[in-house]
Amino acid sequence: MAMYDWNHNGKNDRQDDYLEYMIYKDCTNDNNSNTNHSSYNSDSAFGMNVFVVIAVIVIFAFIGNAMEESTPKCIKPGCNNEQTQNMLLA
Repeated sequence: MAMYDWNHNGKNDRQDDYLEYMIYKDCTNDNNSNTNHSSYNSDSAFGMNVFVVIAVIVIFAFIGNAMEESTPKCIKPGCNNEQTQNMLLA
């Protein structure tokens, strides 16, 4: 009989017995549990590293786009060239 109501339904029933058994089995099986958890943690860390790298690239792209938009352009319609210091207005 389970000693704790693992599924929080107010009763100690078969589901609680099963969950407690699985916890006990996982805790006593040191060889398999260490292997599974370490591979899970390395996969999780790899996924987090990939996410961080992509986030940094996106941030730099936004900064580069904002800097490009802030450079002065020529005033003629349809012209997208950068403005120069010696530009003559016609």
